Amino acid sequence: MVVAEKVVPRISPQEYLAHERKAETKSEYHGGRIVAMAGASKGHNRITVNLIRHLANQLEGTSCEPFANDLRVRVPACDKYDYPDVAVVCGEPQFEDSHLDTLLNPTLIIEVLSDTTEAADRGEKFACYRTLASLTTYVLVAQKRPSVEVTSGRRIIRGSTPSRRRWRAPYRWTSSAANCDWRISMPAPPSRQKSRRKPDHAVGRRRLRFGECNFINL
Repeated sequence: MVVAEKVVPRISPQEYLAHERKAETKSEYHGGRIVAMAGASKGHNRITVNLIRHLANQLEGTSCEPFANDLRVRVPACDKYDYPDVAVVCGEPQFEDSHLDTLLNPTLIIEVLSDTTEAADRGEKFACYRTLASLTTYVLVAQKRPSVEVTSGRRIIRGSTPSRRRWRAPYRWTSSAANCDWRISMPAPPSRQKSRRKPDHAVGRRRLRFGECNFINL
């Protein structure tokens, strides 16, 4: 996501949401600060649209639904409201309030990298996103080359209580041509017909496969 920092007085989350819902342009909320968002490039938008299309086609008929970057995600542990490029929810979406514009439980988040945001997307932003109990997969997509990094986390079960998630090193798909074969592993929600819910580490997984990187703006 393309972000341009703008220094303003600190405000509360409630003040931010009231302001944001009336504003003509989008801003994120970072611990009391409003961070204005710059417009994305044609390539950035093209990648985002094509990712949504690929995901929507493969998730049709499932309990998972993709959302584009107009939907905010709240990250309470970091006191942030972010606009990820793509978010997917498996199961019932949970929202902060009746406006239904602030998502609480993303399963998958995708960020399209740019020169100005790559460091934050790999570092501080991912550190915050992975505090979300619902998040299982984080994907970074390059703009200028066929390169995709997929990082997944598995919930650690201690006794009967899921305590935290262990994140693996990212899988990287790269190619000198626009034909890298990459996959996303998503949790498959347990059947409603079963009376007993499986623990997170035992739940089956759905694999989304992308045979090409032709959504990347080469």
